Amino acid sequence: MIEGLRASLDAWNADGAPELHAALEDLLGGCGVRGRLVSAGRVRRDRVMRIGVEIDGQLRSLIVKRFAPDRARRERDAIERWLPSVGLEAQGPPLLARAADRSGRFAWFAYEDLGDCTLAERSADPQATQAAVGLVAELHARFTEQPLLAEVRSLGGDLGIAFTAASVRDASRALRALASRASLTPPQRALCARLLERIELLRAEQAVRAEMLAECGGPETLLHGDLWTINVLVRSVAGGLETRLIDWDHAGVGPVSYDLSAFLMGFASEARDPLLSRYREGYEKSSNTSPRWPSRAEWNALFDTAERARLANAVVWRTLAALDGHVAWAFDELAWYDAAFAALGPVLPGAPRALAEGGDARATAPEPALAQGGAL
Repeated sequence: MIEGLRASLDAWNADGAPELHAALEDLLGGCGVRGRLVSAGRVRRDRVMRIGVEIDGQLRSLIVKRFAPDRARRERDAIERWLPSVGLEAQGPPLLARAADRSGRFAWFAYEDLGDCTLAERSADPQATQAAVGLVAELHARFTEQPLLAEVRSLGGDLGIAFTAASVRDASRALRALASRASLTPPQRALCARLLERIELLRAEQAVRAEMLAECGGPETLLHGDLWTINVLVRSVAGGLETRLIDWDHAGVGPVSYDLSAFLMGFASEARDPLLSRYREGYEKSSNTSPRWPSRAEWNALFDTAERARLANAVVWRTLAALDGHVAWAFDELAWYDAAFAALGPVLPGAPRALAEGGDARATAPEPALAQGGAL
């Protein structure tokens, strides 16, 4: 029994704490073990907790994450099925145990704590960065001909042009409903109007963006779906570096540009072209084919489509929250996403942005790229 563990779990999230507590006790040795909780705290988000325990004088640290059922299924299948299918099981999250509450509303995953070794904290380390780019390229290349893409699409969704189209439709519908509310303040109404204008412009460009994705997007593959540098772990081990991709709950199927845009935006603009070249080398090394790679302007157009789709999708959920009565925080976040739309510029510096805000791939001047903003 681990003294203090149950009380800490109750304080973090009472729903389902008995099931999570039982799973962690079993993981740590069962009822016959005597130990104590030495630390517990949230990590990055409310749904992630780091737990430190002492058992027989030995310290052990775990990361516990809470998921909705659909996201838990994607995380589980990525770890236990999809990554192993291409020989990358050791490059996923270090899962130790799972639990679910009886109501079916939540699931918890417990992982080995590998320490604070995200690529976001090591982006200035060229060896860590090269290792991470190599793993992303290897993953994308290995999965292009994998039959399990059908399963990934069914459980995770399509992150190609279908994702863009659905996000635009849903955002437009939700924003129109919100704008019709008589209770909105003038600033709130103006914010809805600005966002709706951005969404409708994206709708007007949809056919052109779809054609570009079809021509330049390359083959479909398994996408991590949330490939910010905080979701890449690189740590030093005996014999070199160990690289892992964590948090697979946004996984899906689509073009590599969807993952690469988020990944590259975690680095200074001058570092992105060399990283893209390293990615291309790694992809060709891991693949039996050499795809037709986009030009820099085409890459920027593909990245722009990915980022605008991501933002449009985020707007959907914040707008629904506002419609459900969570007005204050929802409008705060909608304002953040409106600013994010305005700040979007070319991911690769010095190349045209293409299409964005009514521009043209051949003539639009570069603008500052959006800094990584967290929960997109």
